Amino acid sequence: MWFKTSHPKTKAILFYDGTCAFCHAIVRFVVLRDKHDLLTFSSLQGETIKKTNIKIPDFDTIILQVHNGETLYKSDAAIALFERLGGVWFILAKIVKIIPKIIRDIMYAFIAKIRYKLAGKIEDKTCPLLPQNYQSKILL
Repeated sequence: MWFKTSHPKTKAILFYDGTCAFCHAIVRFVVLRDKHDLLTFSSLQGETIKKTNIKIPDFDTIILQVHNGETLYKSDAAIALFERLGGVWFILAKIVKIIPKIIRDIMYAFIAKIRYKLAGKIEDKTCPLLPQNYQSKILL
């Protein structure tokens, strides 16, 4: 079957730019919709990523490290992230996945380039404020 009908079940860690307000907004959006509890989050500048073998090409990317050992970057990471949310987000991710990777990554790079203009920069590297029951999803 070329189109899976259910979301992935593997847990993953999303690494994001901890100084980017746009990235914090995405994390907050995803945390509140992660109904299957498959995701945890950590800043690219944090301690968790230092304990991995992940290469950080730059801070203009998100990195999704799946517990099966797979590491995804940029648009592939974004697609896998939204697939894990299930429902309409899973369907949207599958639609975006049809776009050739080179085009997706060009669009991703454009958004990454203007992300500080869209939402600003967080100088004090604070974590996004989340309800108490979601705070365990943020790793340092």
